[in-house]
Amino acid sequence: MFGFLENPINFLKGDLKLTLEVDNVTKVYGNRFSRIRVRALNKFSISLVKGEVVCVKGRNGSGKSTLLRLITGLIHPTSGRIRIKFDENASNLSPRVGYCPDNPFIYPNVTISTFLRLISSILQRNPDDSHLEEFLGSFSLVKWRDEPIGSLSKGMLHKVALIASMIDQPQLLVLDEPFSSLDESSAIVLMNNIQRLSSQGSTIIFADLSSDRSEEISDRIVDLDEAKVVL
Repeated sequence: MFGFLENPINFLKGDLKLTLEVDNVTKVYGNRFSRIRVRALNKFSISLVKGEVVCVKGRNGSGKSTLLRLITGLIHPTSGRIRIKFDENASNLSPRVGYCPDNPFIYPNVTISTFLRLISSILQRNPDDSHLEEFLGSFSLVKWRDEPIGSLSKGMLHKVALIASMIDQPQLLVLDEPFSSLDESSAIVLMNNIQRLSSQGSTIIFADLSSDRSEEISDRIVDLDEAKVVL
């Protein structure tokens, strides 16, 4: 079970519920026997509340992807701690975390619809065809639904990965450079979905290099180059 400090940061007010806490986290790649050690993140802290949308910006190499991978548990911090609060009313006490990396790998021989139904099944949800059709339609993927994923362009592959990350109404949604491979219409669809999920209580953190779209949908922007909140 995860616990939280009573007052981790002073901007929390009222009945806002803490969803994610990154507490003084450092990540160093390599160990004490390595000839080269790289400090990707240094004593970084941030807390997110339920329904909040936070954009993480910074130049290449600033630690954006490292931070997101730490949050998802794909890698572990060298020091510090990361805690995610689960839904206490849910039957499954594991937190629902959706993640879309900047370079997703999906089994190339399965079709889009088969893959997304598989994701729904793994997440212990009954696949909802109407929900799936809505996602496929909004991202203009309906006519490719029965095509093998290996035949898709990079942009279409990215759309499939985004749908997979959002299909379970995650409590925490983590997106790495989500707008990088999208055309304008799909970018608007993603923005609308981020705002919808936020309004329904999902907490969202995503990395972005320089897109103006991030300012439109974010409650806060954190600059890892400066390690401070800039909006």
